[in-house]
Amino acid sequence: MLPRLAPLVEGIVRQGVAEGVFTVENPRVAAWFVLGELHVLELAFQSPAEVSAAIVETTDCALRALGCTVPTTPAGAGQPSSRTRHGK
Repeated sequence: MLPRLAPLVEGIVRQGVAEGVFTVENPRVAAWFVLGELHVLELAFQSPAEVSAAIVETTDCALRALGCTVPTTPAGAGQPSSRTRHGK
């Protein structure tokens, strides 16, 4: 299943880079990172409550790893992000 999802996620990452939302140098590697993170959630947690909480936390982690340049919470919507890529 993961190999079939990789091109789709890679396309999303490439689009994010093109739109200036993500700052990654290799969209293919970034896509595999995101998929790996989601796969670990599936393996690590059993209860729906645990999975829901973990998804919120790992989503933020994945967006930081992608160099997300927009707020990730509704409260910050429309405001510039303080997140920047290291070294830039």
